[in-house]
This record gives sequence, structure tokens and C-alpha cells, in this order.
Amino acid sequence: MRDLRTLTLYAKWEISGDLFIPRSAVCYGFSGTIANSANVYISQGFSKVAGRYSEGTIVSYSCNDHFAPLDGHTTVQCTTSGSWSPNVPQCAVSCPALNKPSNGALSTTATSPGVIVTLYCNDGYMLHGTPNITCLVNGYWSNTLATCNQLICPNLVLVPHLVIENTPACTPGSVITFSCEAGFVVSGNRTILCDKTGHWNSTLPSCISSNSTNTNSTNTNSTNTNSTNTAHSTSNSKSLALIGGVFAFVLVVLAVAMVVIIILFVVWVRRQKRISLSIRSDQDEQIHLINPNEDDEDEDETSADEGQLSIARGTVRFQPLYSEDKEEEDDEDPINFDQDDK
Repeated sequence: MRDLRTLTLYAKWEISGDLFIPRSAVCYGFSGTIANSANVYISQGFSKVAGRYSEGTIVSYSCNDHFAPLDGHTTVQCTTSGSWSPNVPQCAVSCPALNKPSNGALSTTATSPGVIVTLYCNDGYMLHGTPNITCLVNGYWSNTLATCNQLICPNLVLVPHLVIENTPACTPGSVITFSCEAGFVVSGNRTILCDKTGHWNSTLPSCISSNSTNTNSTNTNSTNTNSTNTAHSTSNSKSLALIGGVFAFVLVVLAVAMVVIIILFVVWVRRQKRISLSIRSDQDEQIHLINPNEDDEDEDETSADEGQLSIARGTVRFQPLYSEDKEEEDDEDPINFDQDDK
């Protein structure tokens, strides 16, 4: 038990003459060389035991092309806790750092494998090239980063007698002002702007003669007067046309109404006829029901009136109309005028 306490004491303290002083921390994990690094600097001498570095040791190093210090730190230090800060010095695969683009910005500054970097251009500049590049596992970028080129509006071709008053520029935001030579006036916009898309916001103005302007003014007044008269005439014509249209519409409505009235009248007349016939038929049926023998009597009277005298084969025969028996007797004893004559 005594020996264990002694070993623990010696692990934390060391003897310096007649005194015990705290032992310094020791960092491990660094052999003195770094893979993929050509330059390594150690601020303190090597420990007596290989791979052991005392507290406060500082290591500075640089990495070969397509490699970079881990966590981006080129200097590490052995701390009192016995660890390297921020990490054990080593070189990891990395793509070359990209320069900050002029007239644009990058989406990220990371250079580790798999990172995708996108270039964005400022207003008034146009992207030229591939906007997205990727860091490959071998430490190379997949493509060359694009550039941002300034937009320029097309060169202007001046029309006759047109003059540029200010210093011309064709970059976005530039404004150009125009005027005309003596005896001419500007027709159109006096100023045009080169917008951020690289296009002029208007067409060039033109120059027309001052005399032509006066003549045009006179013609314009005359034209305006004629236009006014024409407008009044057109208005009157439209009014007449409107009145005529309304009148024609009224006539059409009246004609349709008359046709409808005639159709309704015809239907009503036919209906009244049907009603009259129906009433007459009902009356005849009622009379027949009240005196059913009336038709027989009428028939007998008709038969009596139609008594007839027949002369056939020299014999005159009278046919009574009221008795069938009598008719038979008469048939049996006909009057023979020929015998009496004899």
C-alpha cells in the first residue's frame, strides 16, 4: 500500500534537488512528422521519449498541394490537459482555396471533398462560365469557376442631326441626353437609360425641321377641327342609327304581338265552335231520351205520305200503308181493269 502511494506521488510530482515540483503534462499522438506535409516546425526540443511532447510545445506546419491542415489550423499546441489543441497536427485532402470573385460572391468558402460552390454576380454583371463547381475526393475542383463580366448596352447609331450632349457611356445605370442641330427639334425621349439587364430603356429620338413643326402644328389644328366636325357628324349618324334601330325594334315587337293576337283569336273561335256543337249534341240526346217513339211516328208519317200506286202488267194495285194484313188481302184480290172492260 505504501508503494502504491509512492508511485502515485511520483506520477504527479518530480524531484528537483530537495524539492518536489508538479510534473508537466505530456502530449502523445505526434511522431514529429506529418503525412502530406513538407514543412514541420516544433518550438521545443523533442522529449527524451519518442512521441512524447511536454506541455506548451507548439507545432507549426504546412501541407502539400491539394491538402490542408485539419480544421484549417496550421499551428497546434500541447495543453495542460495533455492534448493537442485544436487537434493532432495532420494534413487532409482539400481543394485549393478560391479567390473572392470581383463583382460577385461565393455561396461558401469550404474546400473539403464533396462541397459545391456557387457563384452569384452583382447587378449589372453577367455570369460567364459554369456557376457551380464541386470539390472532388482527389483535391481538385470539377471545373473552373465562372466570372462576372460587366454588362454593356449596345452601341448607339445616331440618326441625322441628332447630337449627344453628355459623355456617352454604355454601362448599366448610364444616362444619355440628346439634342438636335440648329433648325431642328427633338421628337421623342430626350434621355435614355442603360438598365441593369444591359438594354436601353427607350429608342433613340429623331430630329425634325422646325418649319415642319410649324406646318405640322397648323395641319394639326386643321386636322383637329376636321376631326371635331367629323366627330359631330359621326355622333349625329350614330344617334339617327340608334333611333332607327329603336323604331325597327318597336315595329318588330308590334308585328309579333299582332301575330300572337290573331293566333289566339283563331284558337278561341275554334274552341267556341266545338263548345256549340257539343251543346247541340247534348240537347239532341236529351230530346231523344224524353220521346223515344217520336222518330217511329215520323217514319210512319213519311211512309203514309209516300203511298204509291203501282201499275204493272196492266194491273192497278193500291198498297195500303197502315196494315200489313190488308196488304196481303189486296195482293190476293187485285182489281183487274181488263176483265171489267170485257
